[in-house]
Amino acid sequence: MKVQELQELYSERKQLRREISMLEMTGDCGSSVRGLKKEVKRLTKKIDNEVDK
Repeated sequence: MKVQELQELYSERKQLRREISMLEMTGDCGSSVRGLKKEVKRLTKKIDNEVDK
């Protein structure tokens, strides 16, 4: 995986985390937040796998 692709994953994960914190602040939690958190975990796993290579 290229450095650029890794940077895109990082920024995507950062954006998702921002969305999650915004939703938690507004109290609009629910299945959408759980879905976003799963996506963050998936991206983190993908990033970690690529960094380990």
